[in-house]
Amino acid sequence: MAAASASTTMTDPHVAGGPWLDGDDISNLPTAFTGNGTSSLLLLVSANNGVPFVRDPRTGWANLRNVANSAGGYVQNITVGQLTTGATGPQIARITARTAGGIFKTDCTIDAVPIPTSGPILGCSPWAPLPVMG
Repeated sequence: MAAASASTTMTDPHVAGGPWLDGDDISNLPTAFTGNGTSSLLLLVSANNGVPFVRDPRTGWANLRNVANSAGGYVQNITVGQLTTGATGPQIARITARTAGGIFKTDCTIDAVPIPTSGPILGCSPWAPLPVMG
């Protein structure tokens, strides 16, 4: 098998050891929370070489293995999406990760306190298995 070219390395999420990247615009936030003069923040998630990360633009990349109940498994895929879209105020971002052991979720509160880049991530619920439906 030929080595992946630079163009396929960046676009193919299945390249061995490569990054997996997703993002979502978390909206309905008070501008005091965002610090950017708007009511939204773009959260990014990555599973670079199997390690799950989230990027809060107010602080930078945070290792999601610092969320309670992390088993430290190799993350194959990761996504982020906004759960709440109601009134302006704190919002909830759901991060879902797939490992060989199953699919897991954590819900992170996006508010005035940015996601820390080191130490425990207390604003996120403990990792839990995502129930399989059907």
